Amino acid sequence: MGSLSITSTCTCSAGATPDRTEEKYGPMAGMPIWPTVPALDTAHRGEPRLQSTPGTYALILVAMADQLIQIGRLGPLHVRAGFYVYVGSAFGPGGVRARVAHHCRRAARPHWHIDYLRLVASLTAIWYTYDTLRREHQWAEVLQRTRGVSIPLQRFGASDCTCASHLYFLSTRPSWHAFRSGIRNACRGHLPVHCQRLES
Repeated sequence: MGSLSITSTCTCSAGATPDRTEEKYGPMAGMPIWPTVPALDTAHRGEPRLQSTPGTYALILVAMADQLIQIGRLGPLHVRAGFYVYVGSAFGPGGVRARVAHHCRRAARPHWHIDYLRLVASLTAIWYTYDTLRREHQWAEVLQRTRGVSIPLQRFGASDCTCASHLYFLSTRPSWHAFRSGIRNACRGHLPVHCQRLES
């Protein structure tokens, strides 16, 4: 995998007004797409500049072709061309920064379920929050209720919880603003959700 470059970094607190640019077609029609606010960080090549702080994150990935892959002992996953959102938490050493750095690289020896998907899907963006409360299950619930979302494989990334899955599929690019709005409505007092877009 080549190096990554941040193309924009965006932050909205609960009361901010989203950009009105919208998807024109597909299941996310009428939903706001990537924000156009100015970057808060200078563009650079390499891994995202994140803090070594505990938090929750979502990886936005894109797969370009249909194929069947094996997810460790979980079973086969039919990868479809489109977008995937994977939700995780980072409460170990190095916090969000260390966990995302791991996901930015394709693992030579996959360990987590997402490591197997990363072998065939490219990372295009990261949504994250710095919070000492575990928010991944709330994020998973909000994503599962999102229009146009389906679960490609039950129990993916959710072997140690009661969530149906922590992996979600969309045929069109997921909206950070729509997700942020869902979090604001479902989780009162939630800290800001940040977004970083990447390109390979």
